[in-house]
Amino acid sequence: MMDIRCDIILPICDQLEFTRNCIDSIIAGTDIPYRIIVINNGNSDDVRSYLSGIHDKIGERILVVQNDHNVGWVKAVNQGFALSTAPFICFQNDDTVVTKGWLTKMMAVFGKDKRIGLVNPAWKAVRKRWR
Repeated sequence: MMDIRCDIILPICDQLEFTRNCIDSIIAGTDIPYRIIVINNGNSDDVRSYLSGIHDKIGERILVVQNDHNVGWVKAVNQGFALSTAPFICFQNDDTVVTKGWLTKMMAVFGKDKRIGLVNPAWKAVRKRWR
């Protein structure tokens, strides 16, 4: 049986609303074992406070790395990759909100053919009704 643990690498930089929406959606919508590896490239006290609160809430399911300056997205992803201990890794952008079962659906693709090594999800825009 396939070990379906996944580390979700999430580089962020001073965007509290994006970060909160993204992480909250991951917590609510992920139904397989996961850990979020947050690489914080920013210095916002609000973001640090939020991350501390989330760590208190979900414990070991989140690891936060605080950089002293913005190293950029690619280096942040590489930092997360180096810290990963799961057999699967997902790179996530902080301006996304995931839906229920999102990671389970992506992981199911790996079980269809052992030659598959990378999955890129399709996305659908959510349209808001303006009144």
